[in-house]
Amino acid sequence: MAERTSKAKKTTLPKPKKLYRSESDRIIAGVCGGLADYFEVDSTLIRLIFILLVVFGGSGVFLYILLWLFIPTQSKVSSYSEETIKENAREIGKKAEQLAGEIRTENTRMWTGVILLVLGVLFLFQSFGLFWFNVAKLWPLILIAIGVSVLMRNGRN
Repeated sequence: MAERTSKAKKTTLPKPKKLYRSESDRIIAGVCGGLADYFEVDSTLIRLIFILLVVFGGSGVFLYILLWLFIPTQSKVSSYSEETIKENAREIGKKAEQLAGEIRTENTRMWTGVILLVLGVLFLFQSFGLFWFNVAKLWPLILIAIGVSVLMRNGRN
């Protein structure tokens, strides 16, 4: 009998994916960019999902903060530890202070006041039956106003 020599196929296992917060594709903390890389989808889709979670239930903010706290950044994914969580918590605090500083600007206060005033008047008129359409369906205007504000602010930088 002839002896058969079988060559074992060398198979390399695919490198396991690691979940991290993106340092290049980020708007706030890179959570959506990291999730998009992990699931191999466009980060805009992940951002849209978070916005829908915020608008329809409010759980998006809580989920985002939890992911921000527990998912390491791309450069620290290999050295994840309790210190990384503490560092992420400090980052959340700094970002909150930065956001609060931006909200406190005079221009933002004025526009926030104008939007709230207009919405209040519209809802008041609707409650007295002075509109023939449902003013409550105008909530997308708030999102549009926020989007225009962000785009205008980015144009100035």
